[in-house]
Amino acid sequence: MSNISVKNYYLSFIDKEIQAHDDITRHHVHDFAESIIDFVINYEDAEFLKELDYSMIKKIVESDDVTNIQYALHLLALEPHDVLNWVFYVEDSSNHYEPTRIYLKPKDLAKILREEDFHDPITGNEVTKEYFSELVNTVFKVSDNFIKKVSQDDIRGYS
Repeated sequence: MSNISVKNYYLSFIDKEIQAHDDITRHHVHDFAESIIDFVINYEDAEFLKELDYSMIKKIVESDDVTNIQYALHLLALEPHDVLNWVFYVEDSSNHYEPTRIYLKPKDLAKILREEDFHDPITGNEVTKEYFSELVNTVFKVSDNFIKKVSQDDIRGYS
């Protein structure tokens, strides 16, 4: 199956998910998702595309429409049609030459937010919600499922 078929497979899922929205939202979310999928597919080797941050995604979709970009990113992360995975981390920059990342599992982050139990993952000290939100970084990684589908060129059940 060609990359065009792979892209169309994923976009058909996106289109089904957004069909209840108004025309403008559907158009923007579809276009944003298509731009991101095109970027990943056309990247020389998607498996080695480490991560995409918000600024890079804004450049890819050529927009600052945060609401619809986030909606497209949400849809692109839904399994089993996931193109991207959300990755959350805190950076420990005590070693200025080689900062290390402390990764947060989405379940753990959800629990912290739900229980409003905000602590600095590096120091363990209690912090405000605002400070915690400044600590946590979000990036997107190309999902293994998507890499597998693109490299196998085999998406069953797509018509």
